[in-house]
Amino acid sequence: MKKVSLKDMKKENRRLILQTVIDHDNLSRIEISQLSGLSPSTVSSLVSELLEETILAENGECASTGGRKRIGLSINREFASIAIIDVKRNGAMIRLFDMQLNELDRKILSEEYISGNELLIAITAAIFEFSPRGSIRNGKLAGIGLLFQEDMTESEFNVMYSTSLSSAIISLKDALFTQFHIPVVDEYSQSYSMIQPTVNEKIAAYKNSAFIHIGQRILASITIEGKQVNLHGGKVIDITPLVETENSKWLLLTDEGKSKQECKQTILQKGLLDSYSAAGARMTLAVHQLTNAFKPLCVFFSIDTIFLSGAVSKVPEFTKAIQNALSKQLAPLPAPKIETAIETQEDLADILAEKIRKSVLCAN
Repeated sequence: MKKVSLKDMKKENRRLILQTVIDHDNLSRIEISQLSGLSPSTVSSLVSELLEETILAENGECASTGGRKRIGLSINREFASIAIIDVKRNGAMIRLFDMQLNELDRKILSEEYISGNELLIAITAAIFEFSPRGSIRNGKLAGIGLLFQEDMTESEFNVMYSTSLSSAIISLKDALFTQFHIPVVDEYSQSYSMIQPTVNEKIAAYKNSAFIHIGQRILASITIEGKQVNLHGGKVIDITPLVETENSKWLLLTDEGKSKQECKQTILQKGLLDSYSAAGARMTLAVHQLTNAFKPLCVFFSIDTIFLSGAVSKVPEFTKAIQNALSKQLAPLPAPKIETAIETQEDLADILAEKIRKSVLCAN
């Protein structure tokens, strides 16, 4: 059994105090002691250190329920800043948060698709252009979050990074870490929203359901008895390989000779309304591919309802076509009901900023 040193114990106690303040905010020392289970003397000593390091800040005297004055403690908003980069296919934006997760500033990096190297240059320039209140120029940028929208992959933004000694193709995440030497976290908006417990109250009400996002990749999460199932080590799984066969790749939103946006509009507007067109044939193939992918999920899991998200899922004829095809595939077993998911209204940038703050302050 590994022996715990005094240094390790102190580090864990600091983490516990910060975690308690993050979870509850504006706590007195005695309240931190009661909630954390640490002795008042330990809390008092470590809080003094955290105040000296400007990680915590006193909020002034607040009246307690018993009438006795107490001094509340919170995370110091000016301790550092967090930068979140929202990357979409049609542009990118950077947003700056303080340690109380208040937005300090924002800047549009591009209003059109931007390559990895261009994005790295734009992010670096924006970080040093932000106002001094963000504390960036004082070396107090705590972390960076990359939030990739839709079903994009980080590999689309690889960077040719050069030093005086060599050059290599690396991820944007690694390039930013090399540039700023601070934690960099990457998340994918669709996967991230799919695992949020409050993503959709309607979906949360169903104990046995599947949430499937349809885009260039097919992402799925399964909820059984009200709990999300771990699939291959994660709560979201890429089931695109189940869609593809040797003779047909998943090409719903791509088409040679056309932009992705043009093809997308063609499919959405004409797909199942014209079975003789190329778009109609592609949509019919997509329904067949998706039905083949959904069938094993329904066999392995007791799913009552499948919620679909993504632009194509909003076409009523498309949803009805999958419902009919899946019913035939599963007969005589009952098929789950197919519904369109309501897109989350949560601001994922705020959620990612909170994750980075907790990681920076409470890291072991």
